[in-house]
Amino acid sequence: MGAANALRHSERWTVECVRPCVPAFPADAWERRGKAGQHGLSGCARNLAYTLRMAFPRPQCTLQWYRNLQLLGLRLGQPLYRGADWLLVSTAMNQKLNDLWNRFQALRVWSNYGQRAPHKPLLALWAIGRCLNGHPRMASYELVEVELTKLLRRFGPFRTTTHAEHPFWRMKNDAMWEIDRPFLVNTTSSGDALVSSLREHDIQGGLLEQDYNVLRENHSLALQVAGSLVDAHFPGTRHDEILRATGIYPDSSYQGAFQEIPVHLDDFVQFRRRKRDPAFRWKVLDAYERRCAVCALAIRVDDDPDSVFALDAAHIRWHEAHGPASVENGLALCALHHRLFDAGTFTVLPDFGVFVAKMASGPGCDEWLARFHGQPLCVVPSDKHDRPAPRFLSWHLREVFRSPDEIG
Repeated sequence: MGAANALRHSERWTVECVRPCVPAFPADAWERRGKAGQHGLSGCARNLAYTLRMAFPRPQCTLQWYRNLQLLGLRLGQPLYRGADWLLVSTAMNQKLNDLWNRFQALRVWSNYGQRAPHKPLLALWAIGRCLNGHPRMASYELVEVELTKLLRRFGPFRTTTHAEHPFWRMKNDAMWEIDRPFLVNTTSSGDALVSSLREHDIQGGLLEQDYNVLRENHSLALQVAGSLVDAHFPGTRHDEILRATGIYPDSSYQGAFQEIPVHLDDFVQFRRRKRDPAFRWKVLDAYERRCAVCALAIRVDDDPDSVFALDAAHIRWHEAHGPASVENGLALCALHHRLFDAGTFTVLPDFGVFVAKMASGPGCDEWLARFHGQPLCVVPSDKHDRPAPRFLSWHLREVFRSPDEIG
């Protein structure tokens, strides 16, 4: 077998490096990378080798080579050419990214009988926002307490106390959060930190340094991690608001060397989310005669019953909170009332009456929301089995509605 054939049938390499700097490259990589043209490879292989040589500057390789591979129609994880003697790629950074991604997806969130506890996800998002905006990695507990309390009041369930110390202390067990001088902190019998001790010693907390550096230098990855967190714990109607509240702006360009570089984690990471039932929307809309249950909005074009605009099937108990895709857990709502319902500005009582929170205010509030307070739903399914189930309405009242204490 000739040298070229032997080379083509040697070990297969795949492109797995997706970070700017790959310290795992062997010392002689820069000498070995040019051997492709010496073994009679095909023109396509020689062109690829030339592209890689031009893309790898010394002594640091950048993601420019990834752009070049995209131009050649190649994808991450796709086998390239056989020939370990000339195509050198590193899996070290791929494993680091994969590990980071998996740790954020495996974030353990307290759960008890359907109660929401978004403390950790909100703290993680806030830390990612600090990273993207160039703030220091570590932050004092007092600062975290102030900022996290604001987020919990806005996006968490109504509670008399927020307990910011719990995620601040406990998230270190998720292998993504660091506490400085933890030995100074006094703890309770259950192992939680005493707030007085955290304040007295000015204890600092933040993302692990290696994770912070990776996210800071790769904004595309940071945005995808943040997106996965809000997707896992909040309905889609609240995503943009939550991201912006934590300092994360997907439609903005951050100041950074690699802000334009795309990272497609789907090419080498499989993340399982609960699948949605595509039939749920139409079942709910049909049950409510394709009208908004609150305001009866039913705009169509050419009187076509299938042309339904600005009308959604809202989960009463969120899909993200393991709410089922059943009609009794759904409400047909226009886009406006869907957002207001998910934000907890109003709820639906067991007698199907609308109850609006007193804190709701602003231009248009009286016309589009407050006037429905105390009124029954405009549309209720004729089949009693399709009507909102009390257990789901109770969950929304307890876990989403902003003022449950107003209801006697």
